[in-house]
Amino acid sequence: STIMLGRDKDGVLEILLLKRNKALAFAGGLWVFPGGKVEDFEKEKSENELEAARIAAVRETKEEADIDIEADSLIFFSHWTTPEIRPKRYSTWFFFSSANHLTSEVVVDDSEIKEHVWLNPQVALNKVRAGELGMMPPTIMSLQLIRKCKSVIEVKELLDKTAPIFTLPVLKRNGSKMI
Repeated sequence: STIMLGRDKDGVLEILLLKRNKALAFAGGLWVFPGGKVEDFEKEKSENELEAARIAAVRETKEEADIDIEADSLIFFSHWTTPEIRPKRYSTWFFFSSANHLTSEVVVDDSEIKEHVWLNPQVALNKVRAGELGMMPPTIMSLQLIRKCKSVIEVKELLDKTAPIFTLPVLKRNGSKMI
């Protein structure tokens, strides 16, 4: 479960990205939104999977970036499941929330997370294309969804009128490559 946190800074929309430790088995060295695994205790105290994912996203954001977000503020906008061909599969819930109200700075744990940056979505995508930032497809697609938004309000308006996206990518072999 993960949260794409947005803020308005000097008239520009920025999204928080965290760089995962290169030593981690999953997404090591890649730039991600704050998030992580939905734990059993979160599933047990929730009425459904979506509610458990909200609780986990809030907890993980606190653990990885020392940011307090209210679960009620989260806008669910997509769900990604790893392709069946992969040996390890993940089911990830994506939420959006505003960070405009935050009074504290991001503090990374320097263990699982090594760095952080606030970037405009289009600037982040340009850096991915230039090979300056590594990201997984769901992160890239999330940024593409909001790349034309100029503020947190515009992101909220876009997501409010867009039905959540459920994605189950299918990989195919093209010669020696998987596409």
